Order: sequence, then structure tokens, then C-alpha cells
Amino acid sequence: DGYGVQRSNPSQVSECVAPYGDEATEWHRLRLTHDAATGNVCGYVDDAFLGSFRVSFGRLSVGLVAAAESAGVGVEARFDNLAVKGGAAACVMPTAVPEPEFAEQTGAWTGEQAATAAPTPGYTLRQTARGDYYEYIPAQLQDPVRVLVLVHGSIDPGGTALDLAASYVTRYEWAALAEMCGMVMVAPAFDKERFGGYRALRGTEIGADDFLLEIVDSYAEHFPSADGRLVIYGHSAGSQFAHRFLVTHPDRVAAAALSAAGNYAYPDFNVHWPYGRNRSPNPGGFVTAATLPVEVFVGSLDLDAETMGGAFQRGENRIERGQNWTAAMQQLAWENGLEPRVQFTLLPGIPHSSKRTGPACAEWLLGVLESGAM
Repeated sequence: DGYGVQRSNPSQVSECVAPYGDEATEWHRLRLTHDAATGNVCGYVDDAFLGSFRVSFGRLSVGLVAAAESAGVGVEARFDNLAVKGGAAACVMPTAVPEPEFAEQTGAWTGEQAATAAPTPGYTLRQTARGDYYEYIPAQLQDPVRVLVLVHGSIDPGGTALDLAASYVTRYEWAALAEMCGMVMVAPAFDKERFGGYRALRGTEIGADDFLLEIVDSYAEHFPSADGRLVIYGHSAGSQFAHRFLVTHPDRVAAAALSAAGNYAYPDFNVHWPYGRNRSPNPGGFVTAATLPVEVFVGSLDLDAETMGGAFQRGENRIERGQNWTAAMQQLAWENGLEPRVQFTLLPGIPHSSKRTGPACAEWLLGVLESGAM
């Protein structure tokens, strides 16, 4: 409540948000409600809707899409548990983000054909003999073509890797980031049967990291400017994968947003992989990784005790472990005469939730991509 939509003329709704009741202008009441269970915002306009608009607070995190209905107007958009505040600055997204409708799959859409079929704009589920992943191609790609990778966390009892990956790739902030920066977006589905050890880059037939590299490299066949570098976000177990991928393949990573990992691979030769540098796939990769744009995000309410990794970890919870890993990577860079770029951000009032950390991670990645500091 407390918002209004300005009608600039009888046939068009402008992209303007202001308090209801200005006597000099014809205003129409827009009521917003937040469904905490689904993370959606629903809005209602007091009369017939004659256009469509999208408003973003913080440019990425909040989207509001209006669509005409036969009786009144219903507005619904992904909001990811952020609070609506009166008077918040608004701006219009530069491109529309389509609703998540996955391409129809047929019996022939499997195996190598699924991996090599030409990408098309929108969402696609690709299922191959190696593994499965969701793909999103924006309306326009930017050169050089890069890939935004979203890595899911642990699979809940009764859930599937495909469902979890789909929940990541369809969130508004990530589709908006892909559209704004012209990046391919993928979300691998690391199922327990083929990738039970994915957080340590393991797999049964192919390593989880090699599977991701195969996905990223496949786009070079269709987009000549693809340079093979990726932007990666991971949450919880997905953050464990993401940071271990980072230190193993730093030459393939442009930027990394690491959300609330439970344990880390420290740059310590006295500790064995996957908790340390000794016997790691690429011991030298830690030094390079420390100089890349990397941000560790943990919510201030993410205080549950962590036991995985035991004595090899530094800290009792995800906040302490994230801070200590960040400090260790910074120290590694300084010891090698380099400037560290690994940083830590504590998110006030946020628990252990990818829905709650995702918008801040997307905003940070947007800033890195727009600055060109990669």
C-alpha cells in the first residue's frame, strides 16, 4: 500500500511510481502484497489496465509485471522475500524477462543431440548421457559471449536435482542479470547418482567440474566470440563446488559470488584436498584465484554450527568459516606480492537461504560486469 501508477493519458500507463493522491495528476491506486511463502509480489490496480510495465528496486532484485485481465488487473512477479518500502527509487528494466517456460522435450531430445542442438532464446532443459542442465539464452548476447553458472545446494529429502536447478535458473534476479549483461545462463543438475560428490568436484563417469567445462565449451560451436570464461554463483553445497572450481580452474572464471559455503579448501599445504591445497588438482590455482573478483556472502542469521571438515576448517559456523577463508586467500596473495580481490560481505538479517542471498549476489556481479574489472 502507498504506491500509485501515473496515467499519462487514457491509452497508456507510464513507467512512473509515486504516492497515491496527487491532486494535480490522475493517480490510480496500486496495492502490493508480499507472499513470504512463495517469495512473490502481487499487485492490484483499481481499474482496467491498458499497458504493461516493469519496475525494479535495486535494478535487479524486484520485478513487477502487469498484465490485463478481464476483470481488473492482476500483477505478479518474483520478489525473493525482499521488503517493499514506500518511496523506494524505481527504474525500468532495459529488457523484458520472459516467464519461465521450458522448451518441450521429445524422445529424440536426448544424448549427444541434446548437447549439440543449437541454442535458442528462452529456457531449455538439456538432458545428456553425461548429465542434465537447464539453459537460458537472453534475447541479445554481448561479445565476448560468457556463461553465467548457477550451482544449487544440497538436495532435500524427496526432492530432485532437476527441480532444485530449475528453482535457481527461473529466479527473477538471475534472468534479469543474464538479459542485462547478454550472457548465456546454465544451471547444472548435480544428481546423487552421477554427481554425489559434486561439492568436491567429483562424479562417477566424469568429474562435476569437467561436466561444467563441457557445457561451457559447447557454446563456442554456436557463438564464435565465446571465450570460455564463466561467471559463477553457488549457494551452500553449490558454493563449495564453486570455490573449488575457482581454485582448480581460475583461468576459466571471470568472477565468483560464493554464498554460505559450509566448508572450504584452504590454501594450506598441510591439509589435503578437498579441505586444503595438498594434493589438489591445481595447487598453483589458489594464487591466481586470490587475485580474481570473488565475494563471499553469508547472512548474519546463518549461525548453525558446521561440523563437516572438522579440524581442517577454521570457524564454528558459516560466518566464521567464510571470514577465515577470505582472510587466508588475501594473505596468500600478499605473500606472493599480489593484490587480493577476495572479499567478504555479511548480509544483515538473512538466514541460510539462496532466495535471500541471491539478489545481493546478482547485484554484486552486475557491478563487476559493468565495471569491466575482470
